[in-house]
Amino acid sequence: MRPSGYEFGYLTLPVIATRGQIDDKSPITRAFVDFESAMDALSLSTRSIQFVCQSFASLLEGSSDVKSFRPMANRIPKFTKRAVDALKAGSADTVYWDGELTGFGVRVRKSGRKNYVVQTRISGKLRWFTIGQHGPITLEEARAAALEILALAKRGIDPRDDDAKRAAEPVMADLGKRFLEDYVPVHCKPSTREEYRRSVTLFIDPAIGEMRVSEVQRKDIAELHHGLRDKPYQANRTLGVLSKMFSLAEVWGWRADGSNPCRHVKRYKERKRERFLSPEETERLGEVLREAEQEMPSAVAAIRLLLLTGCRRSSFCVGSM
Repeated sequence: MRPSGYEFGYLTLPVIATRGQIDDKSPITRAFVDFESAMDALSLSTRSIQFVCQSFASLLEGSSDVKSFRPMANRIPKFTKRAVDALKAGSADTVYWDGELTGFGVRVRKSGRKNYVVQTRISGKLRWFTIGQHGPITLEEARAAALEILALAKRGIDPRDDDAKRAAEPVMADLGKRFLEDYVPVHCKPSTREEYRRSVTLFIDPAIGEMRVSEVQRKDIAELHHGLRDKPYQANRTLGVLSKMFSLAEVWGWRADGSNPCRHVKRYKERKRERFLSPEETERLGEVLREAEQEMPSAVAAIRLLLLTGCRRSSFCVGSM
């Protein structure tokens, strides 16, 4: 029969496979009993598992000494890039284990593809994690990731739960959408609504729309603001919109209190622009208005009113006649 194995620390248990009967006179066939499902079902402690393994060893090998266990196969004393590069594909997928960091390994597929993996227990349950492919991920990066996974596992935390939680966190595009749909229509006048929508659509979403709301830092805001330095007015308006958005994110529970990353980002100086038409420009405007008066009398009248009073367009109340 083909042997299978249960890994216990650095060791595996040799057992005689006799189809349920022990016959000392028959040829000894080496196999490994997989205790995985039994341990999960019985919730055995580490000490209990050791006792079971030693009892099997005593019964079948004639000795209860732990030394009757033989070293686990496919263990490399220390992973190095050269050692991992040298691993060859076989007729079946094979996992090679690092002798220095327990639970850290490389799975070599039949195709030759090599993936860094971690095997550990979390709350008594065996868990496998694939870190990434050897090559795109360096050995040092994989080892660091493995250490992080094993540290979390030791505290009873499943890293995949954290990944799922992080994947569900809102991004800046979600914050902008909620800001424009829930806050702006209720609290802002029409002209302000349009200005906010323009800032979110044209400047905020393209720059940081895919970032997690909780992960945006002051340097990200400063970089966005700096990118609009040739438009100081727009840069400052966008910074103001962002500041309001992050304040609401705290209210909505999307960021920690007092974590607004827009704080201490210095605004650009703005120069007020006030300009009057020259006599030549006024004369030319009058000529154009006269030429268009028959086709667009209402529009021409409105422009003349603005020209003569100096009022803003929003200062007039336009009603139906």
